Amino acid sequence: MGGITDVFLQNIVPILLVASIGVVLRWKLKVDGRPLARVVFNGLSPCLVFVSLVNSELSGDEFARLFLYTVGMVAITGVLAWLTGRFLRFGPRRQAALMLTVMFVNSGNYGLTLAELRYGAPGLSRAIVYYVTSTSLVYTVGVFLATMGQRPDWRGSLRRLARIPAVYATLVAILFFVNDWTVPRPLMSGIEIAAGGAIPVMLVILGINLASITEPGILRRSLGLVVPGSILRMVVAPAVGLGLATALGLTGVSRSMAVIDAALPAAVITTVIATEFDVEPTGVTATVIVTTLLSPITVPIIVTLFNL
Repeated sequence: MGGITDVFLQNIVPILLVASIGVVLRWKLKVDGRPLARVVFNGLSPCLVFVSLVNSELSGDEFARLFLYTVGMVAITGVLAWLTGRFLRFGPRRQAALMLTVMFVNSGNYGLTLAELRYGAPGLSRAIVYYVTSTSLVYTVGVFLATMGQRPDWRGSLRRLARIPAVYATLVAILFFVNDWTVPRPLMSGIEIAAGGAIPVMLVILGINLASITEPGILRRSLGLVVPGSILRMVVAPAVGLGLATALGLTGVSRSMAVIDAALPAAVITTVIATEFDVEPTGVTATVIVTTLLSPITVPIIVTLFNL
């Protein structure tokens, strides 16, 4: 129990404290998180990705394994969600909603912070791989799933992917890393300053989003989706992550971060996609809230149980 308590106090409580700033700002001042989200997504986040990858000690082989792990997790959890939906006889929209909340995790404002708090720079550089890969997938595969029952728009998904600055930051960072190029010190200092602001602002946005999407009665109306979604995301997915990490030969910090990423709550961005395409947005929102509220309990248990 001491291990679980220690993980909660040292790694989860700081996240909750900073996120609570966003909750208060939303409730008291009605702060809109969208302008902040645009700043992070288009400015601070790409800087964080670039700095973390350029300064990381990841080998090409380890990077590839982490990439394959992320794709594998999204694919396997997607299949499990699809099978669960079929078993429960969900319609196309509820099926898509279940898959969205199970496949895509909050690897940005939640996952990156947890990685840095628990493992420092080595953990952050590995969590960045999951974050960039899953972000690319949510804007392509995620959008495609949301259009189930409608006409799939692959061109639109690819256009959205082409507008993700973090993808370009990753490509440039890989070029510098592979060729052992050195970024001019004044330029790198500026990028590092911007990168340092990404994680705290991400956490404030997380709090704003959670406060803004909480409505009376939302959970009661969505239990049919919330219960299976939460079980798959918070209980089944970590076990799948452990097995996949072992199968891919991940060890050390890479193994630990891979399993922790698999144990994260549903991504807030899924509420945006669900709303945009009218895929049970109330149920998706409720699942995001419940899994986020469960995570301070489940994540420390998983970290301790799996000795991460």
